[in-house]
Order: sequence, then C-alpha cells, then structure tokens
Amino acid sequence: MWGSLLSSLEKAGDALTDRATAHVAHHRNQEQPDQQQQQESSIQTTGSNEDQNTEGNNNNPLQNWRERFTDEKKREELTSTLITSWKNVESFSKRAVDAARDAAERERIRLQLQLNKRNAQIGDPNLPLDVEALKDAEVVYITDRIITTSHPSLQSATDGDITPDRKLNAVAHLLQRRHGGRYMVWNMSELEYDYSVLDDQVLTYQFPGSPSPPLGLLLKLLLSIESWLKADQRNVAVLHCLTGRGRTSTVLAAFLCWTNEAGFNDPNIALEYIAHCRRTTVENLTIPSQRRYVSYFSNMLDGVRPSQPPLLLKRIIMSEAPKFGKRPPSSSTEQDNDSANSDKKSELGCAPYLQIFKAGKLVFTTAASMNYSQSKEELPFCTPTDGPISFPIETVVQGDILIRCRHLTRKGQRISMFRAAFHTGYIPPKVLRLTKAQLDGACNDNKFKDDFFLDMIFEACDASMASKHLLSGDDPDLEIEENKTEMHNEAASRRATGTVSNESKPGQPITASAYDSMLHRDSRFWD
Repeated sequence: MWGSLLSSLEKAGDALTDRATAHVAHHRNQEQPDQQQQQESSIQTTGSNEDQNTEGNNNNPLQNWRERFTDEKKREELTSTLITSWKNVESFSKRAVDAARDAAERERIRLQLQLNKRNAQIGDPNLPLDVEALKDAEVVYITDRIITTSHPSLQSATDGDITPDRKLNAVAHLLQRRHGGRYMVWNMSELEYDYSVLDDQVLTYQFPGSPSPPLGLLLKLLLSIESWLKADQRNVAVLHCLTGRGRTSTVLAAFLCWTNEAGFNDPNIALEYIAHCRRTTVENLTIPSQRRYVSYFSNMLDGVRPSQPPLLLKRIIMSEAPKFGKRPPSSSTEQDNDSANSDKKSELGCAPYLQIFKAGKLVFTTAASMNYSQSKEELPFCTPTDGPISFPIETVVQGDILIRCRHLTRKGQRISMFRAAFHTGYIPPKVLRLTKAQLDGACNDNKFKDDFFLDMIFEACDASMASKHLLSGDDPDLEIEENKTEMHNEAASRRATGTVSNESKPGQPITASAYDSMLHRDSRFWD
C-alpha cells in the first residue's frame, strides 16, 4: 500500500513539473506582441491615466502573476522555487512513509511475540514449534526419555530477537506438545527463572563453584531422576545447567550407567555417546575435573567406596610458574646490570596464590613462598627460572575439595590460572599429581608448559587433629585486597599453634566424638 502511494506521488510531481514548464513557455510566446502594444499605448496615455493603471495593476492579482511571467528572471526564479519546493515535499513524504513502515513492522513483531508467548503459556498444541529458539537452547534428545538443554531463560548470544522469555516459552511449548503432564526438569545451575511457565515441574540442585556435583549430591540426583522415570513409562526427564554441557553431561553419563539405560555400564563410554549426540567431542563437552568425577563414579559402580577419614594437606608444589605477566620493577635502589639486560621471556611469570573451597565456601588462602631475590615490600612474583613453587598449607581436608590458583597483578586484578576438583576418598597415598591436561583452565592454555604439573602432599590425620579442625568452624575468608603489597601466609601460624587455633572457644575439650560424627555424616551417602 505504501509503495503504491509513494509511486503515485512521484508521478504526480513529475506531471506537475512538466505542466509548469510548458505553461511558462506558452506565455513567453504569447506575451511578446502584447508587450509591443503596451509600450505604444503607454506613450500616448496621460500621467493621470498611468497612475490609475498602475494602481489598478497593483490591485489585480492576475495581472501581477502575468507580469511575473513576463519578466524572464522572475519566471526562472518562480520555476526554480516551485521545483525545489516539490522536491522537499517529495523527500519529506518519503521519509514519513519509511518511518511509518518501520513502526508498523516493529509493532507487528511485538504483537506476534506477545501472541506466541500467550499461546505458549496456554499450551496450544496446534501452534508450530519455535525452531530457531529451540536450536539456540540446544535441545537434544539423548534417549527418547532423557532430554538436555542449555539454560532455557538466557538471552541468546547470537540472535538478539531470541529473548529469555521467547526461549523459555519455546522449550515449554515443546514439552507441552510432546510430553504434556509427563515431564520433570532438573535445574543444576544457580540461576532460577519463572517455573510457572513449565507448570512448576522444576527441581533445583545447586552446588555453586563446583564443576561437578559432589559425590553425595550426585547420588541424590540419580535417585531423584530414577524415581521419576520409574513412576510412569511415559515420563521424561529434562536436565540443564547454565550451558547444558559440562555439569549436565557428567550427571547423565553417571545416570545412564546407574540405571543401565541404553545398555551402558561404563561412564566414560556413556560420556562419549552424549558427546556424539551433541555432535562434539568429550574434550569440548567437559573439563578435566568433570571427567575426574566420572571416573570416581566408575569406581563406585565397581564397588570401590571412597576412603572416609580426613587427610592433612601439608603443602602444594607447582612445577614452575606459568607466564601470566611481567616481573614488576624492583623497589630496591641497586639493580644488577645483568638483570636489567635479561631476556624479556625470562621475566615472564606470575604472582600466584592458592584458595581451597569446601561446599562452595572459601576455607583457606595462601601465597607462594617468598622468592629469595625479593624484598618484603614486593609482591611474591615467581618466574620459570625460579623452579618449583611451594605453597605451605597445613590444613585438614575431607570429601569434595576445590582448589583454585590465581595470579594477582600489580594493579590488584585477580586472574584465575587453573582449578581442580577432587575427592579425598579416591586420591592415591601421600601424593596426588595432576598434570596440565588434568587441570581446568591450564589444559588448553599455552602459558603453561606441556610438562607442567601440580603435586599435593598429604599425610594421615589422627582424631585429635581432625577434631581441632572441626571445632574451629569455618576458617576466615582470607581475601587478598587489591592494594595490598604483602601477601599474608597463613601456614606459619598454623604450624605454630596446630592445624587450627582453638582460641575462639577457650576451655572446650577436644574429643574424638566430633571426628566420629564427621565420618558418620559422610558414610550415610554410601550405606
């Protein structure tokens, strides 16, 4: 409609311009005899008649119009003004039509989205599926009763038209259309959304900061999914985390073997099958810590229970410093010439510090041992030429543990270099070595050498030491402040006063009952 209107206006403008040009030419030819007659009559008239004629001409609009066309200069000015005015009108009309067309299109899209949302909420099975939103949500059927998806209520990273509401409604519409009243969703992210769109058929399992569910929580998840699927042969299970990849795939690999679904009995093979369903590789689908927990579950299926007693983590040794930044300038006034002329690559390194997490909470922080060539006012910066880097720990750990190593820049910026999640019940005696390929973040980072590794040194922990650790409660959250120039090392005070100080509760006896209680709480997941 708008296009035909614009075309009609353009044709009318061209016709008007042609008519105006022809009219001017016609009057030019006719006015030449009239001009000669007027000149002869004007010579014979009296002064009074001239005044009367002049006054009459001024009051006659038609005569004024004719005179303007008689003057060639005025005629050209009038024609130019007319053409310019029409072009302005034409340009303004075109802009107005374009703006109206865009506004109408935006309103049409808005109304269509509202209609889709309303129809999806009422579960109209006759509506077509929103294929684009479902592709963005990465909805995949692992089996005919197990479905995976990414978080269903996140803005698309590639398509601005796929909003969180649109994606959530698309997933809800799919489930209502194919499995109405027969689906349950397990949310394994820490990000909740409007569960009413999914008829409140959502169970939330949170384990913040952990790449994989802790082993105890993993068993609860498996039992929950198994109970739902056994309740009715038509029931389906929908699992998602934030990306629908690592956490989701770890749980599903364990579940396929737990229930012998599709004939799987090896979690690692099940993980390869899930990666094949998603058209990717196991390495792109999961990270090392998640694959480590898949191996733990494989041990459980083989009847190997995790060892329950806590362990004393004495220290952690990093084979060498990864190259995350340049050595900061020395604060001393005397500097060696050889150091000033050293190769830039030898000056690359990091200022590392370690953090230990238990159940999503930070329980311990320590910096690397000070380098002999640095003063106390400088950051503990380490380079590959310094050799192995030691982190004194001297703390008790038990169960699911997460270790994270960060680099602290001179401006106070924290950069995560690598992390690793493990369970103390499945580590070898004395030393747990994790290679570059077994560390999250480091496995694909060329800042680490290929032979990089991390050694964790453990010792057996007696009942008295474990009780001290339990009675102390959670350790303070020893965050490193941005403007701090000296890293606080907690290990020295721990060695001086025992593993954990008991000064916060003076006079309280240390008994083995707390130690036994801890073992009992952990064993209930396996009995």
